Amino acid sequence: LKLWTRSVGRPSLLLVGSCPAPRVTIEEMDPESATTEIIERENAALKQELEELRIQREREAADHEAKMSSERHRSMQSTEVLQQRESELESMKNRMVKLTRQLDEEVTRRDQVQAESQQLERKVQDMTKGGQLAGMPARRPMKERNEDEIAQRERGSQVSTKLMRVVDQWMRHRDLQ
Repeated sequence: LKLWTRSVGRPSLLLVGSCPAPRVTIEEMDPESATTEIIERENAALKQELEELRIQREREAADHEAKMSSERHRSMQSTEVLQQRESELESMKNRMVKLTRQLDEEVTRRDQVQAESQQLERKVQDMTKGGQLAGMPARRPMKERNEDEIAQRERGSQVSTKLMRVVDQWMRHRDLQ
């Protein structure tokens, strides 16, 4: 706040900047002094407006930077969660592949055991019906053995195919989440 003293026929006090209405009117001043006074008032008003705009710009820049920082932080968190889920999904896929292989092996073993069991049952039936000697193996026709093997392979592949479809469907459902 600056105090100015002007002489316009009588001494007066002029407050520049914070007073809404000056004590000395421009008409009471001499023209050169009035022009200077108008310029000074406009200059003071413009300086004040400039300072307000600078403060507002700094506030907006700080707000913008805070928002950007917050967005970066959320983005990094989302990226971390996404990477974690992708790694979990990849490990699940690997486990499913292992389990599928293991299941295929178990199905193959089961089929082999069933085939041996059926073969032994047929031997027993043949021996009881035909009265063959215990030391002579019963021979099945080659065509019948091939058909049994083909049927066993088809059953194993059907189980494996069904399992792979279930796994694929589950993985797609998991990916969509």
